[in-house]
Amino acid sequence: MLLRRHGRLPNLFLRPTPLRSLPSSPSSQRFFAEVASSEKSQDVAILGAGITGLTAAYYLARETPDAKITVYEAGESVGGWMQSKWVDVEGGRILFEEGPRTLRPQDNGAVTLQLIQDLRLIPEVQVSSVRSPAAQNRFIYYPDHLVRMPHPSHGLVKNIYNLITEPVFKGGLNAAINEWREEPRSTTVTDESVGNFFSRRLGHQVTDNLVSAVMHGIYAGNIYQLSVKSLFPAAWFLEKEYGGVLKGLAQLRGEQATIQQKRMVPIAEEFGSGIHLEPDFRIALAHASVYTFQRGLGSLAETLKDRLVHKHNVQMKTNTAAQSVAYKPNSPTIELKHSGSESTDQYDCIISTLPANATSKICCDPSSTTPRVPSLGLIPSVTVMVVNLFFTNADLVQTPGFGYLLPRSVPFDQNPEFALGVIFDSYAAPEQDSVPGSKFTVMLGGHWWDGWDAFPDGEQGIAMARTVLARHLGIVDKPVATHATLQRDCIPQYTVGHEDRMKQAHRDLESGYRGKLKVAGNTYAGVGVNDCVRAGRDVARSVARGLKSANGQQVTRETGLQSFIDDEGFRVNYHGRKKD
Repeated sequence: MLLRRHGRLPNLFLRPTPLRSLPSSPSSQRFFAEVASSEKSQDVAILGAGITGLTAAYYLARETPDAKITVYEAGESVGGWMQSKWVDVEGGRILFEEGPRTLRPQDNGAVTLQLIQDLRLIPEVQVSSVRSPAAQNRFIYYPDHLVRMPHPSHGLVKNIYNLITEPVFKGGLNAAINEWREEPRSTTVTDESVGNFFSRRLGHQVTDNLVSAVMHGIYAGNIYQLSVKSLFPAAWFLEKEYGGVLKGLAQLRGEQATIQQKRMVPIAEEFGSGIHLEPDFRIALAHASVYTFQRGLGSLAETLKDRLVHKHNVQMKTNTAAQSVAYKPNSPTIELKHSGSESTDQYDCIISTLPANATSKICCDPSSTTPRVPSLGLIPSVTVMVVNLFFTNADLVQTPGFGYLLPRSVPFDQNPEFALGVIFDSYAAPEQDSVPGSKFTVMLGGHWWDGWDAFPDGEQGIAMARTVLARHLGIVDKPVATHATLQRDCIPQYTVGHEDRMKQAHRDLESGYRGKLKVAGNTYAGVGVNDCVRAGRDVARSVARGLKSANGQQVTRETGLQSFIDDEGFRVNYHGRKKD
């Protein structure tokens, strides 16, 4: 749930958008061949060995085999929040995910699927069908019971009955009428919170009951702080261009048109037809809701690491933290000081995949502690505790499904633990464990813990999770295996003004580092694994273009954030007759 994005565009490789009007782009194979032909030998440092850093290192090593690449990771292990833990229980073993657990194949997911194929991980992929209980049954807990969200498989009568009788949907009909009648925002408004936008257009009840639940599942965030322009860009665009979301959708349908975010155009150009995937893999994904791996999502990071350690031009340095990055104007290199050496190392380019505030802290002028890119230090994040529990009783869930989310409107006495949601892992990823049972993940905290100086420890977290399951699901059995992980500052919060801050960060990086320092990761243009994989690949290609250039200099304007300026907004694609 934490990874699911909203406001998605159509599936780009299973249901391709017609691309006749799009300029053709070079194939990946031609791009790799051109870059690999470079004979330059230069040094690149990658800060952070999470999924973004590992992906960047993989593609950079592949595209520039003569470059020397050093990956620095402050911790002992790689993969960032993607950690899969095997636990032995009587009769076999089970898998606990400390972070994300499933991926979606749409949009930026096309890049991940290509990577999976390149890494030969296809045999390990486990697909959850759109017809599975996990895909068809998703719940919200309100005010004191589970409410199944409408789905075509439930039938029209049941869906209508739920919409009429369940309090969580109260105000839904008025919301639709109000959305159509509501005047568009003032042209002077440059951004707005998710909560304010949808309260204005749909009403407070729908916003607090439904929208906040979705945001708890994806960002663990406060809807009255998160940016609607960044997180619901299509809704923001439709209101501006057509006067409202429903009005815009109606007009587009009448014109046989769709909208496409400009940042997604390169993905549509490269992967629109889906021919990049092996036929059997495409067939398996044709009706996929989500997918994972037999060994958990952590196996993607581990496989990348295994490939990298066998590359002659890649060096992995764990337990080595970046301490400072310095660049002198017009210098051919950029300096990195790290915990593994008393001296500084010189690089032709540095890619930072660290959280933005960490990057801001190490990017200071040599003679002061003033950050050179202060805008990167303005992106907050939230802490989430992930609690895994396994029970031997395989029938603890009365209605199989993916799990449930808790909105901000749930009464306090129903959620004093500040739970965000519960995943029914036995149905979300049913084929990983070797023994039957019921497996759950309870997510606690997020924005509810903002400002806290201390957090629950593991034992307290497990006790809180058990209380949540007892109150909400009536589960009083004792789990035979538990695991709690406190993920500090794990989910960046794209708060109001995020895009403006990213534009400023781009300008600061452009003027201060002249292309020598580039950034990528979940702090900027998407918090999901798929977003990070694409960001890692894109920044690697950017560096490769510089390394293969005539003078080996990095393209000054390419900072990793240039898309916030170059690819802002949407385009309208007309699929029928041309607009008059």
